[in-house]
Amino acid sequence: MSEAAVALGRRILIEARYKLALLVGLTLGFSIGYFTLQQVTFFTPVTFSLTALDRAIGFAPSWIYAYQSLYILIPVPPLLTTRRSQLDVYTRGFVCLALAGFAIFAVYPVISPRPDGMTGVVAFDLLTRYEGKLNAFPSLHAGLAAYTLCYAYWALQHEMSARLRSALVVLGLLWGGVILYSTLATKQHYAVDLPAGVLLGWLSHRWSRTRLRTTNPPNGGTPA
Repeated sequence: MSEAAVALGRRILIEARYKLALLVGLTLGFSIGYFTLQQVTFFTPVTFSLTALDRAIGFAPSWIYAYQSLYILIPVPPLLTTRRSQLDVYTRGFVCLALAGFAIFAVYPVISPRPDGMTGVVAFDLLTRYEGKLNAFPSLHAGLAAYTLCYAYWALQHEMSARLRSALVVLGLLWGGVILYSTLATKQHYAVDLPAGVLLGWLSHRWSRTRLRTTNPPNGGTPA
């Protein structure tokens, strides 16, 4: 086994129980809120008009694999984190993002432009069986991708060389871009949902870092 693999394994095992508890708890809490609002509406759902970008990107259900790759991306940064204070930042920001998104879904439910019917793409057809067409605006897929990448850059930037950091930034942006494109190709979202989601993810990260600076002053706490 290479030294890099050993080092990676050691990073993951730091605060392993805490990481596992966070990932399980956040996943369950998010799923309960998200899928409840898929079934329960308090206001009449609306649709958006398609933009030129929406029309230009045709429906391609095979992009579902790129779409679902978000769930591989999300746990990577917290698993690689070595400080509990940074994990607390991750948790606060994630909860902020989820609650803000759910509040918007509750008062302003938007129906996605996803067509009905089976497509023959197994993963996509499975998605349509358990996920409805609500919760389109803002895109939490875009929000979670942006939040994950912002957190990763902040939490890991001082623990790697400039070259490696640059390579990971490029990789992250490419992966995030593919995920954003997939939300349009699968018609899970409108184009307007994406900037709203990215902004929400960025703001949630900024807020969670501000909270860290407030609770841990520079001369006596964890650097933000």
